Amino acid sequence: MTVINGHDGKVNVKMYTCAYHRERGEAVCTNSARRPVATVDRTVVDWLMQKVIDQRFVVAAVKELRRRFAKRARKVTTDVPSLEQEASKLRAEIQRLVTAIATGSDQPDLLRGITERRERLSGIEDRVRNARVVPSEIANELDRVEVEARKRLGRFQAFLVEKGEMGRQVVMAALVGPIKVTPLDLPEGRRFKLEGEARVGKLLATEVSNVASPAGVEPALAT
Repeated sequence: MTVINGHDGKVNVKMYTCAYHRERGEAVCTNSARRPVATVDRTVVDWLMQKVIDQRFVVAAVKELRRRFAKRARKVTTDVPSLEQEASKLRAEIQRLVTAIATGSDQPDLLRGITERRERLSGIEDRVRNARVVPSEIANELDRVEVEARKRLGRFQAFLVEKGEMGRQVVMAALVGPIKVTPLDLPEGRRFKLEGEARVGKLLATEVSNVASPAGVEPALAT
């Protein structure tokens, strides 16, 4: 679509129209439909608020978080014994290397070996600590996240309603690519089908303390 000057009755307004039809003519596109920018924008914003930016989005996002945390907890918990064995082995190797340095052995290679093993040990200890996070603590944290997300959602919805044109611009910025408009001739008259994609992204981002978020949980919703 492209924007042109037009008339809505006797009032001069901005209108959406097909860019191909306007620039390349009937031979390329026969869609000569025009509609006021304000009307189309309002329709898109209303749809986004009904289908995307509503309480169901929060519920679905938190439900997915709970599922992923539960899945990760089951997998990591079964790995704890082997992780602890590996950690013990690394500690013993580090101690032997430290002892070797104390006896006057070649230091550069030994120091490098100690550094490498300490890095591996640190990563394993982090995994073990995360695996031992009490499930109830995770559930409580996700409850807090849901409450906070609902509050932010409510404030954002109020902003869209109160700010009018500014609110529409914010939501339109969430669109990925252009909106496709297809005219439909129905028994009740001509209607228009709007198609597009929107991503919420970090619009409602909040923090999760003390719990490492599984990869890919950041809220991004395509419609």
